Amino acid sequence: MLGYQLVYAGRIFPGVSVAGVDLSGLSPNDATLKLSQTLSYPHTGKILFRDGDKVWVASPAELGMVFDPTASAAAAYNYGRKGGLFEALAGQINSRGLGTDVPPVVIFDQRVAYSYLQNIASQVNQPVVEASLRVDGTNVIAEAGQFGRILNLDATLIYLGAQLQSFRDGQVQLVIQESAPKLLDVSSQAEIARSILSAPLVIGVPNYRPGDPGPWTFDVPVLANMLAVGVVEKKWHN
Repeated sequence: MLGYQLVYAGRIFPGVSVAGVDLSGLSPNDATLKLSQTLSYPHTGKILFRDGDKVWVASPAELGMVFDPTASAAAAYNYGRKGGLFEALAGQINSRGLGTDVPPVVIFDQRVAYSYLQNIASQVNQPVVEASLRVDGTNVIAEAGQFGRILNLDATLIYLGAQLQSFRDGQVQLVIQESAPKLLDVSSQAEIARSILSAPLVIGVPNYRPGDPGPWTFDVPVLANMLAVGVVEKKWHN
């Protein structure tokens, strides 16, 4: 094995690659040059984010990723040389027999990625809206509630970092948290209100006899002014 190490003194051991790029027998400087010319992923790669019909696509560089070919070449060179004697020998045998792909060394500037995700959040986030019911003149207007949505930036960054480290195109999950309104739909209550305002209200004395007071008639505009809409909280008693 000593002769093997002498043959590859100053050169990367056979079978060692970085992100699929074979660097066998190259000096660290030559390996750096080859990686620089071959691995264009930071600029040509595509990372996709999706939320329903909305799609965002960015290059890894736009998300804060910088590839360090010099450090990556150094990591490839050190494979089979680091650690104790037996660990180093095991690395040399493993790379020659099965091949070893050393992870590329990348710098991930999360500030850049955070800024990009904030832009997505501005298009994804929405507040919780409670359903509402109101009377405009004699018209009953019902507005449905809306689920609140907020993009969890920190959780999404974890998925993004893992995808960038793979040096592959792919889709990154947007971690979106939803909050339900207390009142989502008031359409049935709106129909009741419309039914009340569909005709004048006539109130009379039961078993009416001549001379009894009434009947009393309330026109629709009067009923509309009398109609009150509000939310009543349920209280449970043991």
